[in-house]
Amino acid sequence: MNRSAAQSPLTVRSFLYGESADADALAHSLDERGVTAVSAEALRGLSRAGRQTAGAEVASVAGALLDLDLDNLLLGGWRKHGELTAAARRTAALPGSREVVQLATHCVTSTHQPYVDLLLDDVRVTRIHFDLSVQFLIKGVLGTVGDGCLLDLVAGHCEVTATLAAEGRHLLTRRGEVELPGMVRLGAGVRLVDPPAVASVRAGG
Repeated sequence: MNRSAAQSPLTVRSFLYGESADADALAHSLDERGVTAVSAEALRGLSRAGRQTAGAEVASVAGALLDLDLDNLLLGGWRKHGELTAAARRTAALPGSREVVQLATHCVTSTHQPYVDLLLDDVRVTRIHFDLSVQFLIKGVLGTVGDGCLLDLVAGHCEVTATLAAEGRHLLTRRGEVELPGMVRLGAGVRLVDPPAVASVRAGG
């Protein structure tokens, strides 16, 4: 789902840490929860400056892993929505047909387990695991489905809860409302089901 040209995509990182989020914000969370100490222990052969540099790099790489577009996460969840996929199957079987689907209040949850490897002389000395969960509570959505594709959306109210943890330690949870564009047109559409197979018949001689 794309926002207007005047709006930049809202990422998980900016939702959790604010629009001006940088690696320092995540580095502070990692240090505060003792995750930085895990990497420092693995790199105890380095100088203090070297360990600090490694910690900063972990935060920088981990921050890049959070640059997930919230719109795309939500759209990915809608691809699996039962009512939308059912309409997609019906319209795929009847080319040219359209269905408008009204979705009841529902949740879409997206979970991710990225990790960062720390290498010393090209040998991995430790791996830091992250757990990310993003939950959307959506009310008042209309979707137009045709030819097996989601063609457009009229989106209503959306509440987002994002939770980030590292090495089993909770880093941050944020809840907030996200304004969805009123009408979202999806170009040629987002395919929800595979097109029906076309049988090939060869005439005999």
